[in-house]
Amino acid sequence: MLSISDDLTKAYEMRNTLSEFFRNGTKANAADRLQVILADLNRSQVKELNAFGQTVVNWFREIVNSFEIVKTEYVVDKKNGKARRKDHRLTSSMIENRNKLVKQIKNNANGYTNWKRFRNRVLYVLNRPAFRLEPFEKKTRERNDSQVPL
Repeated sequence: MLSISDDLTKAYEMRNTLSEFFRNGTKANAADRLQVILADLNRSQVKELNAFGQTVVNWFREIVNSFEIVKTEYVVDKKNGKARRKDHRLTSSMIENRNKLVKQIKNNANGYTNWKRFRNRVLYVLNRPAFRLEPFEKKTRERNDSQVPL
């Protein structure tokens, strides 16, 4: 299929390059590697890749900052029992999810005319335990057999 068009081949190669960059990049080398990718995008004769290159320029700092490690955990592989390091990078996924929920509330109601009612509905939905940023601890009660009715 790639033999149909040189533009399609170039786009596919850039897609693979970007996937490898996001999969294996680090905070230390992200800016340099992104500059190389950006140069490839700008040298391309494909207008869509040039437009994408401009988007990368606009979001350059944010893309580089997305390689910031915010949490590291060690996970034991169930198959071989070896521990491996798993880094969690900085993302805006929680905020994007919240924005999506607000839009859904607004769309489901076909628009709100009362600002206080809309605000209260959003706060109600977003403050439910399922949508907290931090995991909540389940409260457990100790059971005393002497208190159980017979």
